[in-house]
Amino acid sequence: PNYPRDCGPYGHGTVVAGLVALAAPEAKIMPLRVLDPQGVGNNWVLMEAIAYALDPDGDPSTDDGADVINMSLATVHQSDILRQFVGEACDDKKIENEDPNPITPPAHPVVVVVAAGNNASDLKMYPAAENAAGE
Repeated sequence: PNYPRDCGPYGHGTVVAGLVALAAPEAKIMPLRVLDPQGVGNNWVLMEAIAYALDPDGDPSTDDGADVINMSLATVHQSDILRQFVGEACDDKKIENEDPNPITPPAHPVVVVVAAGNNASDLKMYPAAENAAGE
């Protein structure tokens, strides 16, 4: 079928959240919109949302971050900075990089689930095509 690109306010991520709620009724869902109604976004907004999900209150001493981050999105464009950021979110050791304000690791490693794409093609879809599990 030919679906329009404009998903309106209730898109694929909302459907996935509904499935999570059905499968795990005790789960707390933290919906964070990173794409506009046409499905367009950028790495900076996505990384800001991941950082928020890891530590919503901004206090690393509290364990209030997500256990699972679902990213119902994909792109054909690979991004080294997004790969590093997602890898660091999955890791429980201190993140060392050139940034003078390194990312504070989560209180526990996080599982990140990403979309693999919808087109049944041989194109690599990112971030799913990355090998970034807890570097």
